[in-house]
Amino acid sequence: MRRRLGLGIALLVSLAAPLVAEDARKGQDLQDRLVKLARAAQDRTAIVYGAVGLGSGAVVDEKGTTVTNAHVGLFARVALLEFQDGRKIKARRRGMDLERDLAIYEPIEKLEKPVPFFELATERPEVGTWLVAVGYPGGPRGDLRATFSLGKAIEGGGLKQAINGILRYDDAIRTDIAIFPGNSGGPLLDLEGKLRGINGALEFGTGAGFAVPADTVKDRLETLEGGAIRLPGGRILKGTSFLARAVDRIIEPRIERMVERVKDGFDPNPKGRVVAEHVKQASDDLARHLRELPHAKALSELLHGVETHGLAVSLDEKYLAARIDRTHLVAKASFLGDQKEWSFGTHEKARVVKTDEKNDLALLETDEADVKIPRDAKAPAAGALCAAVGPDGILACGIVSVGAREIPEAVSERIASGGTSGQLAKILRRLAQLAPSLEQALEPIVGQLEAQESINAGNEPRGYEHVLSHDAPLAPSEAGAPLLDLEGRLVGVNVSNANYGTSYAVPIETVRKTFGLK
Repeated sequence: MRRRLGLGIALLVSLAAPLVAEDARKGQDLQDRLVKLARAAQDRTAIVYGAVGLGSGAVVDEKGTTVTNAHVGLFARVALLEFQDGRKIKARRRGMDLERDLAIYEPIEKLEKPVPFFELATERPEVGTWLVAVGYPGGPRGDLRATFSLGKAIEGGGLKQAINGILRYDDAIRTDIAIFPGNSGGPLLDLEGKLRGINGALEFGTGAGFAVPADTVKDRLETLEGGAIRLPGGRILKGTSFLARAVDRIIEPRIERMVERVKDGFDPNPKGRVVAEHVKQASDDLARHLRELPHAKALSELLHGVETHGLAVSLDEKYLAARIDRTHLVAKASFLGDQKEWSFGTHEKARVVKTDEKNDLALLETDEADVKIPRDAKAPAAGALCAAVGPDGILACGIVSVGAREIPEAVSERIASGGTSGQLAKILRRLAQLAPSLEQALEPIVGQLEAQESINAGNEPRGYEHVLSHDAPLAPSEAGAPLLDLEGRLVGVNVSNANYGTSYAVPIETVRKTFGLK
């Protein structure tokens, strides 16, 4: 019996190695495609400044024509487009479909040279297809690179009821990519880099994202012109009509002020309140829910062979810390406060010996541990696969959304402010007064704007000198967890769930340089 059992175990072990190797190969293939796609997609994605804030847009031709959501444009005849290379282009509304939540803007002045753009793929992606969302959740962070998030097309189709009684997503592409305010209007891409849809809505209960399909985008590009506004039910307001011009008189001054503020380098969004504790708990719950989505489980399978033993510890069963070498841990400094002595494991002790205020890190010294420390890797590029790990293994998997950069404190404060819901509500009320026929449709939107608070939440705002962004869904309380790459190498220490679905990690080379570690 023992011999048979031994042979059985040996057989299982022999089978396990090829399976792990196969997953590693699939993971590497996926990563290679994503890294290449990220470089191209960010150049083709714009920030769209509307009447009260911003969204994202997909460039669809060499002239710079950009498609976004109608709720981003908010009837605006003129908007400002800003690109990753710093160009700011004033654009005129070619057309808007309020019901299908699409708006098309084209540069007012001819561009000096053609720009890169997305090709449309009008066939719908099959369930299980890998997809990517590109955009600016919460707005730009430190520089103009758009964030890059991974997911899959999932079952369930579009929404049965119109969003807020007006925006129809009944034929939308359903994905498990969490779409946040600021992502609206951004491209949904396949791994070939072709435009499959325009992201526009998030279902709060499930975390599912919805995108207007590319065949609808193609039709509106061909049929909307002259500034026309397509109302619910199919009625067309010509750009020269009385009502369209009356709407422009309300919106136009706000757009002009927005254009000037952005051109002068000012932040278009005012600072707001910092999120409350009960809102952070909602963010914790959301992060744990997102880990159960199909794409998150698929990434976990690709990364399940990564060795995580001993790389993360729990300090006093409260806070996570990353093991950097056999005698040092790194944790989030603001969590630890003034306490110097910490316990972990059975009898182990750690003492805070240094802190880094710029990146909110604390270095703790311990007795030498018998743990295999993976070799380091440089901060990975956007599109690279990554995993945040805890004491019991992998916490969450995702991809690097943006490479390392500085995040100014003012930017973090703006992102944590919750957006511009109050301003948007005021404008919608004025529009309802102008056109009583729209009042019934607009009122539910006004009433639900504050419902976005919890999904935007994260850690307290602060600046970071050098962090990379990733979309592995971490709860705010899980800062301090080590971040590993596809090969199990240590690439960073997580310091924040940074609102709007983006987490921050300080690159390992920055950690070592800061604390003088080899």
